[in-house]
Amino acid sequence: IIYEHNVRQDGRLDRVYLNGATSIEGQLEDFANLIQGLLVLFNVTGNQQYLLWAVGLMDTTIHEFWDDKEGGFFLSPHDQVGPQLSRSRNASDGATISPIATILDCLLRLQRCSALCDDTHSELYYRHYIDTCLASLTGQINENPMSHTSLLRVIEEYHSGSIDSIQYAGNGLAKVVARKMSSASDDKLVVEITTYLEDGWHITAAEPSTRGYSSLKFRMAEKELCWQALEITYPSGTVSLMLNEDEIEIYKSHFTVSAILVRTERVEDVLTSSVGLELDLQLCDKNKCLLPETLQFVI
Repeated sequence: IIYEHNVRQDGRLDRVYLNGATSIEGQLEDFANLIQGLLVLFNVTGNQQYLLWAVGLMDTTIHEFWDDKEGGFFLSPHDQVGPQLSRSRNASDGATISPIATILDCLLRLQRCSALCDDTHSELYYRHYIDTCLASLTGQINENPMSHTSLLRVIEEYHSGSIDSIQYAGNGLAKVVARKMSSASDDKLVVEITTYLEDGWHITAAEPSTRGYSSLKFRMAEKELCWQALEITYPSGTVSLMLNEDEIEIYKSHFTVSAILVRTERVEDVLTSSVGLELDLQLCDKNKCLLPETLQFVI
């Protein structure tokens, strides 16, 4: 409803909608929050229309708010109506999270789904804006890091990777969802990791009989001290492929890995309910294989 009523034909955003009328041109925070909401909806529903809307709004955001001279984002559009002595690029948090931190989070999310976009919206396209923006903010962050905690969180995720329960590999060619399942005991937990593959792509099944291909592997995170895997169950391969006279099983479409976890006897954090997991995978199609990836989850 917000997208239909508040986004103009030219891609610009109006802040207010009431009784069929819109008013007040959108600021950076309005674009950033709407794009972030659309990307969350895409994550949860898988409806690529939300992703396409987010891509279009990000294009408008870059056109309206990007600083071509210094890099980074202004908080107001370039042709805002009314008194405007200067355009602020302040990235500190206030009563709400910094809109610059939010728009950087959106750029990071779009980069991770760039394989689902057209060629002009590649991983490198989004990475350019992320790197340039962060470089322009170095002075602000170093001068007062405590006022830029939202930016520091984005920087940490950019360099160390996401730990969200929904993640993407191959820039969106695989969607991976980690879930806690019900458990009858506080000391035992069942988790499932489900992978959804785009058409034409596959993953080598666990423990292949041939060398040279990275197989699927589930394990506890290196820093996980309070839980350990008691049992890991991999599904059978969807189909088999003959490669270099070797037969290997692969997963296509979607599949689920499940594990039974039990608490360790360490006393450092006996009440923790979060679990750190890792999944190694390599995406391939009929012509090539992408580089192996490791996804990290905290659920």
